[in-house]
Amino acid sequence: MKYGYVLAALSFVAGIVAHFSMAPYNFPPALFVSFPTLYYVLKHTETNRLKFLFTWLFSFGYFVTSLSWISNALLVPGNEAFYWAYPLAIGGLPATLALFPAICVTFVTRKFDLEHVSGWLAFVFAFSLSEVARGFLFTGFPWNNVGYTWISVLPIAQVTAFGGIYFLSILTIFWASLPALFLLHRREKAFVFMMMLGVLSLSGSALWGWNRMHRMPTGSSPSIMVHVIQPNIPQDLKWHPDKMQSNFETLLSLTQDVIERNKTAMNLVVWPETATVNNVLYAPENATRLRALFPATQKNYLLTGILRAQKDKGKLAYFNSFNIFGPGLQLIGMYDKHHLVPFGEYIPFQEHIPLEPVANFSGLTAGTGPQKLHITDAISVSPQICYEIIFPGAAIADARLLPNLIVNVTNDGWYGDSSGPRQHLVQTQVRAIETGIPVARAANTGISAIITPDGHISGQASYGEQGAVSISLPFSLQNGTIFAKLKHKFAIGLLFVLLCSAYISRRIR
Repeated sequence: MKYGYVLAALSFVAGIVAHFSMAPYNFPPALFVSFPTLYYVLKHTETNRLKFLFTWLFSFGYFVTSLSWISNALLVPGNEAFYWAYPLAIGGLPATLALFPAICVTFVTRKFDLEHVSGWLAFVFAFSLSEVARGFLFTGFPWNNVGYTWISVLPIAQVTAFGGIYFLSILTIFWASLPALFLLHRREKAFVFMMMLGVLSLSGSALWGWNRMHRMPTGSSPSIMVHVIQPNIPQDLKWHPDKMQSNFETLLSLTQDVIERNKTAMNLVVWPETATVNNVLYAPENATRLRALFPATQKNYLLTGILRAQKDKGKLAYFNSFNIFGPGLQLIGMYDKHHLVPFGEYIPFQEHIPLEPVANFSGLTAGTGPQKLHITDAISVSPQICYEIIFPGAAIADARLLPNLIVNVTNDGWYGDSSGPRQHLVQTQVRAIETGIPVARAANTGISAIITPDGHISGQASYGEQGAVSISLPFSLQNGTIFAKLKHKFAIGLLFVLLCSAYISRRIR
């Protein structure tokens, strides 16, 4: 094909431009350049094989730049045995994720003429379908859905309270692809209709979101204080045998400070993911000091991530767990992470990979599923451990029995001072908007935060900072959100409307 190399390079560069829409940049106009560029390339592509290649190059450029931080985990001292996997992390994962849009766009658009509005609608549908499919197939990886770009424009981000992040991502692809309509035959009546629909839906979404934010309850429960502890422990020292006690001392010191400043309140103290282990927590001296901070006579509660071991069928099983300790250090609630990270917390098909580091990887055992844990009769929380918070619709166990707080404990120290922790925070903000429930996010290091139901960050501890974030418990929406009740129904409905519109437009033409 003439100019094939130019179109290939243009596709790849457009994908790189698209990644500027994600954190830490959060620049939505990048999508309004990149999607029309990809459409232009596909419109001038003659074969399905080249359409597949150019869409894959676009998507690979997007993922390889926006997810480059993942490979940092393999560079942490102590992970030398897994250095061989570095190329797979930095290139293999993006190459795999890029298959979703490449397959969807090629399969759908082959039946449509991209010179007309029907082909444009098919393109929007196909790319939107790939966003949804990526979130569900093969355990799902809904990281950096394009709708997350609107966290920099909070009124538009409020749309997720109605239809969720997939719904907003579909709208975003529709809006960002509108400039591509000018590449088509503008005499078509559908051209004017789509432009008007795009402008009205974008402005209408902003107005709806602005109205929601101004009607949002802004109060809090002054008698209930939430304290998010960020110990800022270097990842290579977190599990060092000689440092585990001093790491625990850091958590104790930060906890003592916040409790002493709020002696008259009910204190909910949140420690990060795997902040400690059983043998350190229950060591006699440590347990005594903790009971002094959480005495039976006061209403102070410790919500902590903990790596726990349990015998299962004669073997030792390990769980990434979340425990709630009440007055007197009594265990009153426990949750085990159920959505484990592939290749991080378990290795798929481990028994078929003949490599010593893989064969010797013990991995973690999955829990049973989302839970709502009661602290008191009136206060309850929904725990989300690290990676679990990225899955829309899974942050609460039951929309009929909403918790007062979503607690996300995590450890982003694996990824260094990169875009990873910032992208993780953005997704946590959107979970607060989707559910109408505040989120307390405790990270080993960056970025810990307390987020209100409209996505505002009320307080945060930046990456590399040691300290605590304290705030009185924000009010949640009493009846939750439309998305909390209906989950992904509107997103699926919008996909159906796009597909039908493409076929109807083709028939009319």
